[in-house]
Amino acid sequence: MIRLHRTLGVGLGITAMSLCWVLNPLWAQEEAITPTTVVQEVQEKDPQAADEGEHLAPAAQTQEQQIAPATPTDKAKKTQAPKKDDPTAKLKAESSMLSAQADLRAKKLDAELADLKEESQRLKMQTEIAKQRQANNLLKMELEKQRLAAEAALAKAKRDKAQADIKAELEDLNNTMQLRDARGKRELSELKSQIARLTTQRQLDKARNSQNSAALEDQRDKLMLEIAIKNAEFQKQTVTNNIETNAARTTLMIAQNKLALKGVDEKQKMQLDGELTYRENPYDKESQTLYITDRRIKLSGPIITGTADYICDRIHFFNNESSDKPIFLVIDNCPGGSVMQGYRIVKAIESSKAPVHVVVKSFAASMAAIITTLADHSYAYPNAIILHHQMSAGAGGNMTDIQQQLETLKEWERRLAQPVSAKMGISVEEFKQQMYNHRKTGDWDEFADEAIKLKWVNNIVSEIREEGTRKRPLGDPPQPWWYRILLQDDKGNTYCKLPPLEPMDAYMMYNPNQFYRMD
Repeated sequence: MIRLHRTLGVGLGITAMSLCWVLNPLWAQEEAITPTTVVQEVQEKDPQAADEGEHLAPAAQTQEQQIAPATPTDKAKKTQAPKKDDPTAKLKAESSMLSAQADLRAKKLDAELADLKEESQRLKMQTEIAKQRQANNLLKMELEKQRLAAEAALAKAKRDKAQADIKAELEDLNNTMQLRDARGKRELSELKSQIARLTTQRQLDKARNSQNSAALEDQRDKLMLEIAIKNAEFQKQTVTNNIETNAARTTLMIAQNKLALKGVDEKQKMQLDGELTYRENPYDKESQTLYITDRRIKLSGPIITGTADYICDRIHFFNNESSDKPIFLVIDNCPGGSVMQGYRIVKAIESSKAPVHVVVKSFAASMAAIITTLADHSYAYPNAIILHHQMSAGAGGNMTDIQQQLETLKEWERRLAQPVSAKMGISVEEFKQQMYNHRKTGDWDEFADEAIKLKWVNNIVSEIREEGTRKRPLGDPPQPWWYRILLQDDKGNTYCKLPPLEPMDAYMMYNPNQFYRMD
């Protein structure tokens, strides 16, 4: 910028000298001053501008030789006196010098732009390094996520607003730059058109009247100088706009990188870090605490076709992964189901090299109770319920078919009930008799702290620690759509229907106005 002002100062000085030469021909005859001499004088006055004007002297000397064809009057002057310098050549030298300085300034601006791009690349590399470092801490922030969930949503909204503001500001800058460019180009085009018009007029006037040639030349020189000044101002404004645009883009990139880093931090908080401990004996008898790892298999709902595949495949996988670390089959609420599917689960547990620990949290009935009772390692909460009963099935066909199906069912009962009764120390018949002694329907249910006396479960646990839960659980608790529908009874009172309960469950809730009702 400083050099540009100095260059314009040199150009104005040369123009002033040129005008003096035109107005004072006597002095011009006594002393011939070339643009090269003017450049030398400017260099002596301003040493710092010497370097800028040094490479322009040869261009000025070249311009001295490119003078317009002499008129008849000029030829007469050649015979009478030595040839003097033409102001047009001086102004051309000045224009060449200004153009060279503008090119130098453009190269410097290109270098600065390259530096900015290099700085942007360095910021990108720092971002990649930060991402790699943050990946090492990815699992350490999970416990903080729940507290910061609301803050993260608010921060995200603020970031989106900030990003939108930055984009709007950048768009405004681009629009302003385009408007300025259009205005500069329009002014430049008008000046060029005016120059062309004046040049044509000057040529016509020169052909008609050579006496007006000097005035036209002066006017053209002034217009050329004005064009040079306007062009310099236009280039200056263009450079300023480019710098502002690059700064805005850099700011936007930094903001986007910060947003990306914030998103990585939020993902880090969704998962715990650290090594998971696999205990050889996961049960602490003194504290009655059971430690469950990620080698966990869930059994909830009825045992149907496909349940055995789901459980057995996972038991095989965990065995192939490690035959020493324990596997946990966690029964949340299972009413039993298919005897063939259940028998495959029992055999998979028996044949597993890695110990399989069966854990009952709420309810295990029928086939689920047999799986729990026959397991070498079984656990239950004190208030968990375990229920044994005779299996049930339907039969169809002729009498022979029904008889054969009945024999098959009896054999299934013997194969499944005999190991359970043997563990209890009684016969199968005594086992069935006690079922109906405890309940006329034959459904013999016991809480786990009583079932342990019958050897239906091996250990009572007061605490179960799910150490394998390493990711933050998301989502809302289950709520059927029809549970949210409000109804009205015959008296016009509004009420809400409660969903049906699982077997052996009951509602225990405060409901004085009978707003919650069951069918």
